[in-house]
Amino acid sequence: MVLSKNLVVADVTLVERAAMTCKEKCQLVEITQATIDAATLKGIPSNIDLFKELMLPLTMIAKNIERLRRWEEPHLTISFLAFSYLIIFRNLLPYIFPMMLMVLAAVMLTLKGLKDQGRLGRFFGKVTIRDQPPSNTIQKIIALRDAMQDVENYLQNMNVTLLKIRTIFLAGYPQITTEVAMVLFSSAAILLVIPFKYVAACLLFDFFTRELEFRREMAEKFVTFLKERWNTVPAAPVAVLPYESKVSKQGNQQKKIDEETKKKL
Repeated sequence: MVLSKNLVVADVTLVERAAMTCKEKCQLVEITQATIDAATLKGIPSNIDLFKELMLPLTMIAKNIERLRRWEEPHLTISFLAFSYLIIFRNLLPYIFPMMLMVLAAVMLTLKGLKDQGRLGRFFGKVTIRDQPPSNTIQKIIALRDAMQDVENYLQNMNVTLLKIRTIFLAGYPQITTEVAMVLFSSAAILLVIPFKYVAACLLFDFFTRELEFRREMAEKFVTFLKERWNTVPAAPVAVLPYESKVSKQGNQQKKIDEETKKKL
């Protein structure tokens, strides 16, 4: 019951309630920041190990799909293909993504309920990695140099790929541009004429039969042909301008202004 602005019966005042709310939010922020500080590791090798550990579920999924693709366990591959084709030809593809979201939400709520009941243990969800062996300053510098070299190589390869795509798109190599455009037109025509479920079925069949004996040689020849054609694509030219400081830029701008002023006079 509210009697006045700052007088409430059977409850705290508005000022006290605001102070309690602010205190709870501050504690939550401090706890969150503490977890972030604890997860922030020093050193590139430790961060790489942590990244590998966090990506382990996706890595396991990729390895299992690769095992299915290579027919290491034929009965599992046949079962997976039968289930996939059932989804495709029963027109259930539009429902796959919503079902995945529903399953994910159900798993999250189940884990929440089990955690509230104390069935998951105290250290559930904790990520554990091995500490790096002790090393001196020289070893740390060498490890840092190798890591930076790997990053530089990755960026260089990525830049070359993007420059080649730019060359193809802007017709820097007309023959390759024509071939890519014809492939895109053909793909668009196929998707317009043939229902998508048949296209998906053919792509799935191609993906799971590349490693089989009757298709392996043909698939290897096709991949080799694509690599050779990709290697023949030149990269777009890159111009590196000389460095200019702010002082020189301002001086050049002032010279341009003076020249324009003299011309007008």
